[in-house]
Amino acid sequence: MLGLHNNIYGAAPVFEYGAGPVWSNVYTINLTEPETVVLPINAVSVSDSDGDGIDIISIVGGTDASKFNLTYVDDANTFILDFKTAPDYESPSDSNADHSYEVVLKAIDKAVPAESSTVTFTIVIQNLVEDPVFTSTAAISRFEKTT
Repeated sequence: MLGLHNNIYGAAPVFEYGAGPVWSNVYTINLTEPETVVLPINAVSVSDSDGDGIDIISIVGGTDASKFNLTYVDDANTFILDFKTAPDYESPSDSNADHSYEVVLKAIDKAVPAESSTVTFTIVIQNLVEDPVFTSTAAISRFEKTT
C-alpha cells in the first residue's frame, strides 16, 4: 500500500502502498529496464477518511519529476505514474546518474479548507541482462579442411 498518513485535521488524504498498514511518506520501488509503468493510483491507493473525496493528484516535485507522467485513465478514477521515456540501465538519465529516480506526488481532498498529503517515491532501475545482437550480414567463408 502506498503510504502517507497525515491527519493534521483528521481528514487529509491517505496514500497506501505495499503490504501496509505501515504508514510512511517515502517509498522505494524496484523496476527492471525497460519497464515504464511505475504504479497505478486509484481510489484504493488514495483515500479520504471524512468522505469528501480526492479532488486532484499531481506530481509536485522530486529531482527527477520531469521524467514522469501522471496520466488519468478514464476508468474507476485511476491514474498511472509512468516514465515519459523507458529507462535504460546502461544510460541512466536520472539527475545524478545512479539509476534512482525521485518523484513526489500530492493528493488534495475536496474539503473546505482543502487538506493535502505528499509521498515521495524513489524508483530504482535494475539491469536486464540482454542477449548480444549481431548486426553484420556479411557472409562467412572458409576453405575446407582448415581450422
